[in-house]
Amino acid sequence: MGAGNRSFSPRKGQGLNSSSWMADRVASFPLPLATLAPVLCIAVVVLIAIFLVTGIDSCVSSADNSSQGDGAQADQMEISYTPSIQAIDGVSDPGTNVQGISLADSNANYVPQLSEEGATQVGDAISAITANNKTVGFAFIDLQTGSGYVYNLDQRVYGASSFKGPVLIYGCQQALETGKTSISRVNSSAQDAIINSDNTSYYRMRNAFERSASESLSAWLSSMNISTTLANDTSFPHYSARESLKLWMNTFLYLNSPDSNKEITEWAKKMFSGTAVSMVRSGVDPTSNPVSREKAESVAQELLGTLCTGKKTVEVGEAKKTKTSSADDSVTVYDKAGWINGSSDDAICDAGIIEEDGKYYLITIMTNLADDETSRAEVSGLAAALWDQRSTLAPEQGYKQV
Repeated sequence: MGAGNRSFSPRKGQGLNSSSWMADRVASFPLPLATLAPVLCIAVVVLIAIFLVTGIDSCVSSADNSSQGDGAQADQMEISYTPSIQAIDGVSDPGTNVQGISLADSNANYVPQLSEEGATQVGDAISAITANNKTVGFAFIDLQTGSGYVYNLDQRVYGASSFKGPVLIYGCQQALETGKTSISRVNSSAQDAIINSDNTSYYRMRNAFERSASESLSAWLSSMNISTTLANDTSFPHYSARESLKLWMNTFLYLNSPDSNKEITEWAKKMFSGTAVSMVRSGVDPTSNPVSREKAESVAQELLGTLCTGKKTVEVGEAKKTKTSSADDSVTVYDKAGWINGSSDDAICDAGIIEEDGKYYLITIMTNLADDETSRAEVSGLAAALWDQRSTLAPEQGYKQV
């Protein structure tokens, strides 16, 4: 029989009804202990109860914390987004309103919204450009989430030399990748057209590509649902922020595709990262100075030396790698700007790819401002205002791509 069920006989002189194990033990103690024993037993029982309750609370608390951790993870927004040119067609033109948009799958997206301070900052930058009845259209897109801001998306302006960037990519895709011509044959004209924005070099580069390309410039534009009129609207066509965004989305996809020829893409990146005039780069890093002609020429010589020595790739981004004024992460801008103070057309336009710590953004700003230092500073100011809003292009609670 177990110890808890042991049987005891009543002490002599006691009735059976008043006997118990506890009474028997207490009666056998000396008087002080006999008095304290019940108190001690009660204290032991209380301590055991406290221990049990504390243990249960601890278990429940741990379970709750674990549950909250899972909940925090579950609170992350699921975003389904793969960069594509086609998704840009689905964006409505908001006119002269800054609109948050999402290019992500409609079932799992995030539409950004400017804070009151951010709306004021971007609005002031727009007002600086439009104050004298001038036009601006822009787009700024996070290529991880597919979210961004657009404004006056379909208003066409004279693109000036900004169109040289897309023409280079046309040549890369349709002439160099296909083996119809080689980098060595177009390198001199291409680097001067892109880095220094020399027009004569651009005409040579474009002619060389169009003569040898697998498809015409018109057909290439049509494949992206961009009007073929851009191919024949002089060498520097009028086009919109939407069309510019498509052209640079194509550029991003080509430059980052594992199927692209690495030698060709590194060559193109090197030139785009060393453009001598960049309003976007000045906006992203206000402390940076414009690339001097000497610096641009050194990039050109480096490219030429690379080709002459037979190296297969060109290191990316070293021509102009900057630091943001608000972060320690290095930022590289790959872009091509255009500008003119003309008799019939005025323009300051800039578009390209911004890379920050492995994340990519697309930006395009198209204006009909007459070129001068003040106007360039206004376009840089808009680039800076948009760049400052990049944290709003991802949900505050974090996200995971699905």
